[in-house]
Amino acid sequence: MENKARTYKKLGYWTITALLTAMLAFSGIGALLKFDFLIEAMSNLGFPLSVMNILGTAYVLAAVAIAAPGFPKLKEWAHAGVFFAMSGGLASHLMNGDSFEETAGSLILMSLNIGSYLLRPDNRRFTTLKGKLEGSYPKLRKESGFPLSLFLTNG
Repeated sequence: MENKARTYKKLGYWTITALLTAMLAFSGIGALLKFDFLIEAMSNLGFPLSVMNILGTAYVLAAVAIAAPGFPKLKEWAHAGVFFAMSGGLASHLMNGDSFEETAGSLILMSLNIGSYLLRPDNRRFTTLKGKLEGSYPKLRKESGFPLSLFLTNG
């Protein structure tokens, strides 16, 4: 039974992550290519159109980071960046009094991002610095006299 649950979790992760990365990539490309409906949305929210270049680049890079194998620390940062961008977009739409239809994109991307982050397998998770240093760098920790404990947490 445990094996079946693991299979469903893995399937859920890859389905949600594929949707997330596809939506991020298409949103980023749309922003970089200045699609009309995105220009209208940014203008209605009061953002300068130059923000589209920044967000477009960030969305494409986040999609690549989340989808690519390896780089667990980069994935953590990509998920955090997507969360902040989408929660900011959601807040902007809500404060602007936009309809649910106009707000849904941010809400969907934020939900997919949270789902992908929570369901990710162990090999896509970032190991704590403390865990890596304890086993990998005993000379640095024990013999150098460097006060490494200042940088390590108990969590």
